[in-house]
Amino acid sequence: MRKQSRKKTEKKKAHLHAHARKRAKKRLGIELKKPLRAEIIKIIQTSNSKLKKLVLKQSLSRTVFDVMTSQGEIRVVYDTKRHAIATVLTKDMDPRDLQEEVEEIEDAEK
Repeated sequence: MRKQSRKKTEKKKAHLHAHARKRAKKRLGIELKKPLRAEIIKIIQTSNSKLKKLVLKQSLSRTVFDVMTSQGEIRVVYDTKRHAIATVLTKDMDPRDLQEEVEEIEDAEK
């Protein structure tokens, strides 16, 4: 399998940020700007953080977390390959039903 170029990976990461920002606004009514995004990612990447809870490991690269932030608790799908938030969910959404949304994101990246 060929390794992706850095430029292509950064482009996909930017697309993930844009998608997550739109979903946060639509689903939760919050602005997912850079400081909040950085706070969420830092909490997720901190291995012993008590501010996160693993909800579901969707695939090798996608994991669902409940993260306690300054804005309250937010459920996010985190892309471990790109170290980015893939999307934002509401508490009543079942992460196992997200396969369609994951496929939509991956199709848009192509």
